[in-house]
Amino acid sequence: MWLIGIGVLFGLVLLRFASICAKASPAGLFVRNIVATHRYEWSQIVSVSYSEALGDSWATLSLSDGTTSAVMAIQAADGPRAREATDRLRILVDEHTPPGGTT
Repeated sequence: MWLIGIGVLFGLVLLRFASICAKASPAGLFVRNIVATHRYEWSQIVSVSYSEALGDSWATLSLSDGTTSAVMAIQAADGPRAREATDRLRILVDEHTPPGGTT
């Protein structure tokens, strides 16, 4: 019985890893990481950072309340694709930020 339980638990953990995502919409950004799921309005996102050179494993959102949040869907292991995805996300944040900064 315990072996079946461990197998089910392992399967659930793998399913959660497989469901990691970041989806942009006109209303904001939906981010599902391993443990937490968040919906951010564009006005909450101040900037997006990612630097393989600094050892970042994934992209990070800087939020208007002074906190940060990881975007595990954009991982350093993806190489050039991660840089391109981060650049696209930066463009979306810039497009949805009102002139003069965040509100």
